[in-house]
Amino acid sequence: MNLVFTGNPGTGKTTVARLLSQIYFHLGLLKRPDVFIECVRADLVGRYQGETALKVKEVIRKALGGILFIDEAYSLVMNSNDSFGIEAVNTLVSEIENNRDNLAVILAGYTREMEEFLNSNPGLRSRLSKIIEFPDYTLDELMQIFRFDMKKRGYELNINDSVLSETIGREMNARDFGNARGVRNICDRVIAAHNTRLNTMDLSSLTNEAIVTITDADFRL
Repeated sequence: MNLVFTGNPGTGKTTVARLLSQIYFHLGLLKRPDVFIECVRADLVGRYQGETALKVKEVIRKALGGILFIDEAYSLVMNSNDSFGIEAVNTLVSEIENNRDNLAVILAGYTREMEEFLNSNPGLRSRLSKIIEFPDYTLDELMQIFRFDMKKRGYELNINDSVLSETIGREMNARDFGNARGVRNICDRVIAAHNTRLNTMDLSSLTNEAIVTITDADFRL
């Protein structure tokens, strides 16, 4: 049940991990579908000798029966001199083995960094041997995500595909775009532009349809 999710931000790693808690439960592999513990380095690595092992075991205790999801797992060990981080990983490996029938652990992060992290600890690699790569979304997929997100927020779209594809395509070139997360940010900005445009309209022309309809004019980001 233990998995490694690799890929860039916004590709659905956390979302799929949450869905797995339900899937594992209905398959009879886990006892508690409501237990999904998400943590990062600060939740597992202590600040003084002896604290780290206790923190790891406490997090494991809370996750028993469900899923422990560690995002950017490679940050647990900053470098070869990070004794606290190394202790955290060693304790984690031990706890995974001790609770293998009552716990699923999912590690997530960038592909290259996760590979290096797993190679640094043979025990970790042997207990998390299944790696699933989450590829970046294509432009068409991101456009679908935009439409779905806007519909979920209660908006109608009256826009040209070329305007949407040009906007998302331009944003995709940014280093920190973030895939679906980046599309969500575009949605926020389009809605803000839409609200600004409505504020300039004559009240007599401000219909219910106009209030909920996004047009090409709202893409002047």
